Amino acid sequence: MTRWPTKIELTDDGQTSSVAEHVHEVFDRWATETGVSLDPAFERRDCYSWTSGDPCEALVLPVACLAIRRNGDLEGVYPHRDDEEVRTITDGIDALRAGEVLTDDHERSPELVP
Repeated sequence: MTRWPTKIELTDDGQTSSVAEHVHEVFDRWATETGVSLDPAFERRDCYSWTSGDPCEALVLPVACLAIRRNGDLEGVYPHRDDEEVRTITDGIDALRAGEVLTDDHERSPELVP
């Protein structure tokens, strides 16, 4: 379990010490590779810097998120949106219980089958 703030100010240079920003980058790569979107759960908004007062971009994080890894590989991030609908944390738990590989092709995974 990782706790993170409600929102984080995104850096212009791509360098970050924020665990939440790093985790989001990993989740975003997974979403791009899988052909899904993390919107609307992870939302970028224009705002003002908490430290300088200058305009900036912030990432608003969901209250809860489920990330599933198998053998060190990220297999699923919930919630996410595919072409049809939003896939919730409950959908991720249901898929995990059913033993499905947690990508949109829903192949069976012998390692996860009860």
